[in-house]
Amino acid sequence: MNDFIHFIKKPTYSESCKQINWKMFFLLFFASVIVISPMVFVIKMAVDIWGFSYKKPQMSCLKLLFLAAIYAPIVEELFFRSLLVFKKSNIISYLSICFLLGIWFFYNGSYQSILNLSAVVVAVALALVFYNQSKEFVVKRYPIVFYFSSIVFGLVHIFNYQGVTFHNFIFSILLVLPQLTLGVVLGYIRVSYGLAYSILFHFLCNLPGVIVVYFISC
Repeated sequence: MNDFIHFIKKPTYSESCKQINWKMFFLLFFASVIVISPMVFVIKMAVDIWGFSYKKPQMSCLKLLFLAAIYAPIVEELFFRSLLVFKKSNIISYLSICFLLGIWFFYNGSYQSILNLSAVVVAVALALVFYNQSKEFVVKRYPIVFYFSSIVFGLVHIFNYQGVTFHNFIFSILLVLPQLTLGVVLGYIRVSYGLAYSILFHFLCNLPGVIVVYFISC
């Protein structure tokens, strides 16, 4: 746990992953559960006071389970954390994932998502063109890059809620405190042990919600 605390105080860039420490892995998992669980009451307070409401996905139960258990852990980790190790191979893989995501969005008629994704693709493509300068920035400003990815990961989950406006946006951040917290832990696992383990960790964190959805809605 000391290694985790030391890392989050000042994240440092590294391209070499350690051998997985399962004791540390599950210690972080249970610590995350303990820290995040009370945040449910904060979310409920935000919902009650500012009138937010959760968007119920308009899809079949089977598709919802697939998205939560398989799609989200894999795609979100690739999208938000693969470039925390800034290598050309990772950038090319990232752009490939964006292409597949674009097909998914087009198939589902999510044209606004395609526009948003296009902006990301342009930015990442430019980072590939100016690779040396981009990597120098990432390495020198790594704490900023690391926490930026964690914050963006958390904030995109605000779109899971209705009733968010310009005037109450600052309070809507309370809704995604679990994701903001989890983003830091997942980032540490990705950098320390590799992307496959952050995907596994993400899956385990989503699993309780998947089980609840299965028994309530399916």
